[in-house]
Amino acid sequence: RAANGLKLSTDSVVGDIQKRDELGSTGIGGGVSIPHARLREVQRPCGLLARLKQPVDYQAIDGQPVDLVFMLLLPASSQLDQLNALATIARKLRDQTVLRRARIAGSASELYRAMTE
Repeated sequence: RAANGLKLSTDSVVGDIQKRDELGSTGIGGGVSIPHARLREVQRPCGLLARLKQPVDYQAIDGQPVDLVFMLLLPASSQLDQLNALATIARKLRDQTVLRRARIAGSASELYRAMTE
């Protein structure tokens, strides 16, 4: 979805995400992962939040399976912007209220509200 929304090759996005994950898991614990990549074609940060029907082993730092994935595609030009975006998302996804609301969301709009309220 993110690749299509940005008019990028799905294979390219998947490849860049996989390259980043080879450096170390982006599973931050608590059932959450933040896979991310910097791409030359991306002009501004783009995020996609997904709640998985079945948790997956993501080699998270706490060893727990992941059921919430926030994929972040970032411009290649600014490492500082990348770090700020990652820190903001990580802080939000450590909030137990946000996690609970995201996990019980019955629709995409409820999932969005869980992150933005």
